[in-house]
Amino acid sequence: PGDISADLRTSEGELLLKCYTHNYKKTSLWRSPDLGHVWIEVKLLDTFSAYEFFKVGAFIYCSDNSGLYRTNNNGITWEQILSSPVNQICVEGGNLSAIFYDFNNQTNRLIQSVNGGLNWIALLSFTENVIDFFQHEQHLFVFLQGTTYCWYSSDYGTNFEKRNLLTPFSSTSEIIWNDGVIMWAYFGRLYFSQNLGITWKISNVTRFENPINAVIAQKDTLIVGTLDRGIYRKVHADSTWEWKNEGLLAASPNQMTNTGNDFYATFGNGLAKLESNGIDWNIETIDLPTPIGSYVGELDYLESEGRRLVIHGWNILIKKPQSNIWQKSVI
Repeated sequence: PGDISADLRTSEGELLLKCYTHNYKKTSLWRSPDLGHVWIEVKLLDTFSAYEFFKVGAFIYCSDNSGLYRTNNNGITWEQILSSPVNQICVEGGNLSAIFYDFNNQTNRLIQSVNGGLNWIALLSFTENVIDFFQHEQHLFVFLQGTTYCWYSSDYGTNFEKRNLLTPFSSTSEIIWNDGVIMWAYFGRLYFSQNLGITWKISNVTRFENPINAVIAQKDTLIVGTLDRGIYRKVHADSTWEWKNEGLLAASPNQMTNTGNDFYATFGNGLAKLESNGIDWNIETIDLPTPIGSYVGELDYLESEGRRLVIHGWNILIKKPQSNIWQKSVI
């Protein structure tokens, strides 16, 4: 519909895509059960911003300033299941964990539902702002702004304990779980713990501490994308960081992802794949639209069940299994 594609996610085998109109005054949400072949609109209320959106079972969920809602009929009707603003949501094994602000007590609360949002229990309350929280299976971390500790639970939130941090944080990048190691980037440093937050270590990626804007991990291999300095690679915990930009023209990747044994980096001008030697990057041949100016917008990429998708500006391109042709996916 001429909208700007803003956020593309996979949720329980479906694609969910959030778009804005060109003036950013209206939000729309689309779903695709066949990875981009057919798109179905999920009708949003006029006031919806859809800050968080995901699918669990037969329901699609959206959060807004007025609370959390769900629908099982593509938005014809919405059921409100929380009446307070929801800042962050994590879905793990069908359970919903959410951070919301309790106006009555003027505190932030971590709450959880095991029945799709019909009933909630309070796990934690705190006056500090939550900068991020993360869950992997039974492990749950909550990071607070300006504190030198985080909260950790090893039993889905039944019990919590404090785990000390090296320094207080005002923000984090996307938190990554890799074979029991939890990590995230903060400006030009990578923070990680190999023992569930009992102790933390710092890895300086570049000498000039260029901000890190993308991180991917697979077993012992870490690859990060930095602003203006490009891509760095580390092959095991005790090795040094190596500058690995062979074959790349751009210096600042928008995003990085790994699918199976393949690593990809996305740039404003293309999609690059890391070759099997772990050194060379090759820009893939994709018939991207001709930019109106020098920059169309960030390029996003994902791969699922053999299908590959690229989102670039207001365009979505898809490559089907065993095909060498990228095709435009039209909403």
